[in-house]
Amino acid sequence: MTTADSAVVVGHLTVDDIVLPTGETAMETPGGDALYASLAMRLWGVTPQLVTARPREYPPRILEAINHLGVDTQFLQPVEVPGVRQWALYDGKGGRQYHPQAGSSNYEEISPRPDRAIQLPGNVVAAHVAPMPAIYQHQWVQWLKGQGCQWICLDPHENQLSDWDLWRQILAVVTVFLPSEVEVEVLLGPRVPALEAAKELSRMGPRMVVVKRGEHGSLWYDRETQTAGAVSAVSADAVDPTGCGDAYCGGFLAGLVRTGRPELAVQWGAVSASYVLEGYGPSRILQARPAEAAERLSWFRSNQCGEETE
Repeated sequence: MTTADSAVVVGHLTVDDIVLPTGETAMETPGGDALYASLAMRLWGVTPQLVTARPREYPPRILEAINHLGVDTQFLQPVEVPGVRQWALYDGKGGRQYHPQAGSSNYEEISPRPDRAIQLPGNVVAAHVAPMPAIYQHQWVQWLKGQGCQWICLDPHENQLSDWDLWRQILAVVTVFLPSEVEVEVLLGPRVPALEAAKELSRMGPRMVVVKRGEHGSLWYDRETQTAGAVSAVSADAVDPTGCGDAYCGGFLAGLVRTGRPELAVQWGAVSASYVLEGYGPSRILQARPAEAAERLSWFRSNQCGEETE
């Protein structure tokens, strides 16, 4: 396949005010699924073209910082709502709670939509559609298909899986489906082995299905080549899992457009997620640079990867 220098990321941006168990705070921290996926993608030399709503109260300094890191922010959609701003409260046992602040918008209000865009990317080769209300995910995959997008990746949300007819339509269009184990269980019921679930879901349309398994790594299946495999998670000092799945998806798509090989792309995804895991919110991955990511990927392949293919 042809490699791409850029890929579209569709999803949410939020503002998080973080309170740590020590009493330390990190106020006005950038958050949202689209942010984590974009930051992971740029680790591998693929420019994320961020398509998201820009609420009227979103801090300009955050957008400037994101753009400085190599994220293309020219396709943001202005919306006349305050945006989602929330407290992220961490306890001393590894848990966290989110509480919307007074006057905050909801996720539906800040979901980007093709029909209200002033400008959209052209000649899209690869795209990631992050979790959002399923009706808008459906609109986006249809738009991307109309653009002739070669790789359409989609990450669902477990609270948006009740309309099975709608999901059949979505799965018929996407190229890569990236559910978590919890989301697979919602779709197919409990006790379905991950590989069998991936094969069943792929028969509904996606060429590839990647099941994200948290600390247990991930499993992938490619219907076109009839191959499958598993990869472990990258060993890291676990601080906060927020955004790890989103970063995995961004890294996976970057690996896919660069190599065309899912068995390599899952490694890129695993390394991307490990950077998010090592800090609160996006603090660690904001600091990471491509050379560092390449070195960690090399170490992972040599020491820990544990890949098994069929």
